[in-house]
Amino acid sequence: YFRSRACGGKMPGGRYRSEAQYLRTSRVPDPATIPGEIAEALVTAFRARSRHDASVAAWQAYGLTARPVFV
Repeated sequence: YFRSRACGGKMPGGRYRSEAQYLRTSRVPDPATIPGEIAEALVTAFRARSRHDASVAAWQAYGLTARPVFV
């Protein structure tokens, strides 16, 4: 959802257009503050190429409490 709003429309091939001005303003948690079980969940999800599992772990890493909507 965030990328579709921040980066605009999709380019040919279905990829979002990422521009440096948007990437610089994206805040990410300090890796040292991410609990080990969440970090491991992120590693496992990315290795398995599971968007769903990676999104769930990322929401936890950001400390978000709203339930993510997966499309």
